[in-house]
Amino acid sequence: MTRIQKTFSLGMSGEGGRRKIVPTRWSITAVDSTFSQNLIDRVKGFPTINEYRVYGFDVYAVTEALEGEGRQAAAIVLRETYPGYLMPLGVWNVRESIRTLMKQRFKAFDTFKGALWFALGKMKIPREKWVASSVLISRELTQTKITSY
Repeated sequence: MTRIQKTFSLGMSGEGGRRKIVPTRWSITAVDSTFSQNLIDRVKGFPTINEYRVYGFDVYAVTEALEGEGRQAAAIVLRETYPGYLMPLGVWNVRESIRTLMKQRFKAFDTFKGALWFALGKMKIPREKWVASSVLISRELTQTKITSY
């Protein structure tokens, strides 16, 4: 994967004069997106996970782990940055951290709210701000499931 990213970044793919040098982060994102989509397409055929799990998340690392487990699941990524955060970590750095996390034991919950409150309890940003600013989180917390009828 790293070789492909470097090839894109250095403008070594494409036809003649249409080749372009692109920022490294663009090439990393392009390759990660392509590989992730391929894994997502394979994972969609697997049985679902019927619990909520708390790890850190990265799309490629998560789908890679799910493929290895032969399961499918939805994921919400929670990542904090602060005013003193001078230089963002590269996508590759985040992905490698998540790969390491996905090999560790996870904490399982029966409910989304239980998993979310546990995860947000480890964050500095108050959970009320997460809920207020995330459409996915607020929708999941307030949406009535068909199984409740």
